[in-house]
Amino acid sequence: MLVKISICPKCKSPDIRLSNSAAGMFLPEQWVCDKCGYEGYMILEIDVKDKEKFKA
Repeated sequence: MLVKISICPKCKSPDIRLSNSAAGMFLPEQWVCDKCGYEGYMILEIDVKDKEKFKA
């Protein structure tokens, strides 16, 4: 089974979350990184097994 995690495209941290609860229903999904403050519509999705390669 392939398991993916979302990471910040700027700092590669997995501490990324959706910016609001309406995202995906009425608005495009906007993401916020709690580590570097990135705000944007793009995130990276990687395989869990590759997590060490993207260590923040």
